[in-house]
Amino acid sequence: VLKDGTIIASFTARRNGTVLTQSAGLFTSNDGGKTWTDVSIDEMKRWTTSFAIDPHDPYRNTWYVTTWSDPTNANDNSGGVYRTINRGRNWTRIVTLPVRNGYAGSINACEINPAQNGQLYIATETHGLYLSQNASAQNPTSGELANIFPARASRAISFKQSAPWEMFVGTIGNGLRF
Repeated sequence: VLKDGTIIASFTARRNGTVLTQSAGLFTSNDGGKTWTDVSIDEMKRWTTSFAIDPHDPYRNTWYVTTWSDPTNANDNSGGVYRTINRGRNWTRIVTLPVRNGYAGSINACEINPAQNGQLYIATETHGLYLSQNASAQNPTSGELANIFPARASRAISFKQSAPWEMFVGTIGNGLRF
């Protein structure tokens, strides 16, 4: 919930047989959850996994959404990290991943470092943990941190409230890392 009362929620994939329906995405409510507005673009509507709000934006207009490419469609490469600077009116894909082990763009979560403006950590399903040092730039870059983080499948990222320079990373098969 934002300071102005706006509620933001994401919804992930839904299957109808072997096909993912276009029901995922990012949604907002300005009336306490009575009605919802879909602020997603088409690339988010198959498999949205999470979102993060930039704590360095005083108006909370900058949001990041993570998505998977559709694993039931080999031609889909819509997975990545998308950014809006105007609460979902316009979106830009700022991170894409190469195909690895048959998965393209499988991103589970992202989180902005509250202690470092522009620093975006990206948890992926098959590529390890990524970091963009300039996520707020027009054309941000990312680089893999595989040498310092052993898990290829990262699920969630959280920064410690009392010490925002410390973070936790939840993994698949490699425990919780601090």
